[in-house]
Amino acid sequence: MPEEASRIQAFLGGDADLVDLSSREVAETQIKGQPGIVFHGDMPRLSAYGFSLNQDLSASDTPTGGEWGTGVPDNFFADANMRRCFTYAFDNQAFIDQVLSGQGTHQNAMLPDTFLGYDGNVEPQAYDPAQAEEFCKAAHDGQAWEQGFTLTAAYLEGYTENQTALEMLKQNLETMNPKFRINMVGKPLGDFLTAVDVEPMGQVGWGPDYADPDNFIRTFYHSKGFYAPLFSLNDPELDAWTDEAATITDEAERTKLYGQVAERARDEGYYINLPVGRSFLAYHNDLSGMEPQNYNPLYGYYWKNLSKSE
Repeated sequence: MPEEASRIQAFLGGDADLVDLSSREVAETQIKGQPGIVFHGDMPRLSAYGFSLNQDLSASDTPTGGEWGTGVPDNFFADANMRRCFTYAFDNQAFIDQVLSGQGTHQNAMLPDTFLGYDGNVEPQAYDPAQAEEFCKAAHDGQAWEQGFTLTAAYLEGYTENQTALEMLKQNLETMNPKFRINMVGKPLGDFLTAVDVEPMGQVGWGPDYADPDNFIRTFYHSKGFYAPLFSLNDPELDAWTDEAATITDEAERTKLYGQVAERARDEGYYINLPVGRSFLAYHNDLSGMEPQNYNPLYGYYWKNLSKSE
């Protein structure tokens, strides 16, 4: 059922036992407290989310134009200062407070903070409008600041958390300089997935295939991982640290190497790391097996353990 309103109606009416909900706000305002519904709002989530900043837009299917003001050049995000402009312009705490109802963690890398290898001593990306402005002014020898740009950014239709994150970034950038324009375009899942490698900015996310940090770090940061090649991210230092960490068993040494990855990726502005909220769960009270003690954050639930009373 692609329309969320229809899913919610079916859920509240008893025609569906479980439905996909787009955001915590929807769950808390339209589902929580309804008769016959069990709601759990503090479930662990082992995932990482963010926006990629594509360093090669030559194949982009969105209007770039190659010109400042009315578009952006193909190497728009190849300039580290341009990427830093965007990363420092995103207000992570506002996102946690306003979108995640305060139930979120700002991770310093695309790695869950409960995973082995997460270095809590590394400061995450900061929200600093003044610093963002300085990076914007320095980007592309001042051309971005002086002439402005128009960037088209896509979001996945129906996922309001990421749509809102993009809206917040758009507002902060356009407030910084009236010559900056971010045009948002909603895309259905099929169109979104087929164009993820050519979008100027792409929504990226990952859940664990197995409980090892390499599954996240290699996926996002290694030039032969899943995401990095899509956005022309090729950093020999990140490759070397990731490969070395995968060959050793000492936890402290691995954490040190992954901390170096986190620091460099943050300083280079390779991704805008979005805060990760706590998971929530809603189901009908006649559905057994969905209790929190049966939940495993790696795989969720075994469907074979679920049953429904008469």
